[in-house]
Amino acid sequence: MKSYKNFKKDLTEAVPLALPFMAPIVPKIVGGAAAALGAAGLIHQSRKQGQGRRSQPVDYGQGGTTRPTPKSVRRPSSKISPAESQARQARQDRKDDALDRAREGRSTQTVTQSTPTTKPKREKVDPRLERAADQVLRDLRK
Repeated sequence: MKSYKNFKKDLTEAVPLALPFMAPIVPKIVGGAAAALGAAGLIHQSRKQGQGRRSQPVDYGQGGTTRPTPKSVRRPSSKISPAESQARQARQDRKDDALDRAREGRSTQTVTQSTPTTKPKREKVDPRLERAADQVLRDLRK
């Protein structure tokens, strides 16, 4: 049985002798390794399918794995909410009013200014200052 030293010695002697015979085979080995890496990459991508943004998941249409479509991309549905229909009607009314004003020659709506019917509000005064003023008035009355 060979010892590790003898094996190492035989190996170091055999490698330089085998190199001339292996030279024609090396490009085939490297090419085969590159093909194997490429195939492994394809397998990895196919297993990873559906995790990226653009690729479709394997269970397309089953739900749960795709990202929700943003509101700006969605098609409008045939049913609209009452609030949306009211907002659309208000927009249309504003456009119609603007067109009517333009036809009549008025550029803006006239706003009538009404006179205020409420009393002007008193400013809030610091309570300590108010107590001090009351004290001064009491002293003057005495």
